[in-house]
Amino acid sequence: MKWNKLVSSQGHQRLTVVITFTLKKDGSIRVLLDARSINKKMVAETEKPPIQLDVMNSFHGANYITTIDLNNAYFQIPINKDGRKYTRFTFNGKSYVYNVLPQGLKTSVGSFNRAMNLILGPEVPEFCVNYLDDLAIITTGTFEKHLEHIDIVLSKLNKAGLTCNLQKCEFICKEIKMLGFIISTEGIKTDPDKIRAIQEFPAPKKIKQLRAFLGLCNFYRRFIPNYSESIIPLCELLKK
Repeated sequence: MKWNKLVSSQGHQRLTVVITFTLKKDGSIRVLLDARSINKKMVAETEKPPIQLDVMNSFHGANYITTIDLNNAYFQIPINKDGRKYTRFTFNGKSYVYNVLPQGLKTSVGSFNRAMNLILGPEVPEFCVNYLDDLAIITTGTFEKHLEHIDIVLSKLNKAGLTCNLQKCEFICKEIKMLGFIISTEGIKTDPDKIRAIQEFPAPKKIKQLRAFLGLCNFYRRFIPNYSESIIPLCELLKK
């Protein structure tokens, strides 16, 4: 996606936010807004993404699953002109504003979710889950019905002018990775990569490291018998 489609030059302005850069897994660069100063003054979006547990439960009884990955999902949602001034940032001595939805704004997640709900329409949620920028098409019926569901979703995305990253899409699967879990037609199980990260986590030497380790473990607490009782000794260390 071209830079000049994402932002517009605004000349020199005093009020700006900061941009930061992080590397994606594929080595490309992700641009983020450090908008903490302006987020304090913004009203949160009323539209919220679904609860993660509800998303996972929606896969119950699925016979076929397809996941759709949108190209730079947030950058495909335009911002109205009145709102662009709040995304102003400086780069190489010049001032710019975002023409599209940036990552980092307090309202971005809710705005994206609202846009996707409008694009997909009221009937699609019966077989398509939209969680943040993840789309999953879930069919409990026949193979032919699943193809029909895929066609409906892709047609709606195409009508809205949204594009997909075909290399990251997974079509007609029995098992997928999503939300940190392995989700299949048989149920939900842990991701071996996540388990390996817990097993190989260095022994915590500081409170911050211990909190990080407990955060990893807590993610899979539903799979760990007597989890709350098991971590009491570690939680006691946080009080010291």
